[in-house]
Amino acid sequence: MKHVDGFVVTKLTLKSLQSWEYAVSTLELCLMPTLETVDVFDAGAMVELG
Repeated sequence: MKHVDGFVVTKLTLKSLQSWEYAVSTLELCLMPTLETVDVFDAGAMVELG
């Protein structure tokens, strides 16, 4: 794992965000979200996710 900088988070939603935050418990790892669910079309959900 010392060569891993982070993970691509596919289909990130508000429901899955907490699980990803728990899985990546160190600040040294980055998460790059891929927003590809119907939530992308909900402006309120995107503001909350941000």
